[in-house]
Amino acid sequence: MSSFFYYKPHIKFWLQTLFSTLAFNGIRLIEPQIKFHFNLHLPTNYLKQYIYILICLLVLHAPKAKSQSIDLKLLSSINARQYPVWDNLMLGTSQSVYGLMPLSFATSMATAYYQHDNKQIRNAWRSGANLLLAGGITTGLKYIVNRPRPFVTYPNTITQRDKGVGPYSFPSGHTTFAFAMATNLSLSYKKWYITVPAYAYASLVGYSRMRLGVHYPSDVLCGALIGIGSGFLVWRLDELYLAKHK
Repeated sequence: MSSFFYYKPHIKFWLQTLFSTLAFNGIRLIEPQIKFHFNLHLPTNYLKQYIYILICLLVLHAPKAKSQSIDLKLLSSINARQYPVWDNLMLGTSQSVYGLMPLSFATSMATAYYQHDNKQIRNAWRSGANLLLAGGITTGLKYIVNRPRPFVTYPNTITQRDKGVGPYSFPSGHTTFAFAMATNLSLSYKKWYITVPAYAYASLVGYSRMRLGVHYPSDVLCGALIGIGSGFLVWRLDELYLAKHK
């Protein structure tokens, strides 16, 4: 029974992530009213969805005391207590992202050229563009929002377990890149046995950033949305380009 109460906040986090994603999709329901009342000609579907994602990021980060309290409570539950073996594993999981990024790009590109597969060669270039776009958006938001790390704001509550981090917390760069890589693989190969492990790894990276005390849950959620959204946006824009220049 005691183990259930330990994992309860962790389960709660993923449920909140699911409901937040569902709520994000609900914003599209107001699109007809926007067009009618403001006479706006909105861009392509994928670009519209990505704009909605960025709007959601700003709304999610609005400085509301209650949401901040929930963010902190959930983080403190995930970050609580010392488990040296588990914490070292989470640190390794986080650190693996920046090694896997160039490796995944180089491997997919080399494999595609070796097999003379023009479709996968283009997918590899799309993957690289996605990583650059997602990284640029995340870096820009970090310096725009300037949200301090949780262990800085709450040094008596949150334990820092990753010493090699920058000053800003929002959004999570590691999570952004992990979900960008997962989306790249999902859109490139469209096989469940590739997609499921890729997103499972990305989710574990997001969890590790909270366990290490360097990101709030909202940082992780928004990083995931950026990584996924930028991938679909890059793929869709390139498909539109190809269709136009046939």
